[in-house]
Amino acid sequence: VPIHEIWVCAFASPFTSQFAAVIDQFNSEHFDAPGSDALTPYPPVKLISSDINLKYYGRFQMGMQARTKYVVFVDDDIVPGRRFLEQCLHVINIPGYR
Repeated sequence: VPIHEIWVCAFASPFTSQFAAVIDQFNSEHFDAPGSDALTPYPPVKLISSDINLKYYGRFQMGMQARTKYVVFVDDDIVPGRRFLEQCLHVINIPGYR
């Protein structure tokens, strides 16, 4: 399944500026440099931030705005393993779990 967009959401986070710096560095290293389009199969990362803490409502509203078949939320208190998305796609396609 191709990845169409990657969003990092920061709602009233004290770390928004640090997130922005990491995202800017990643995007500049992978997309802005000459010939860099071949460095990653992923799209540029977008930071979506708000000074208001939208809690889980904001997260799910963002998911509803996505124009893709699948949306994955990864909260800041987990570290997914290498096969996380593969396993999610497997489980979601088991008829009993749809």
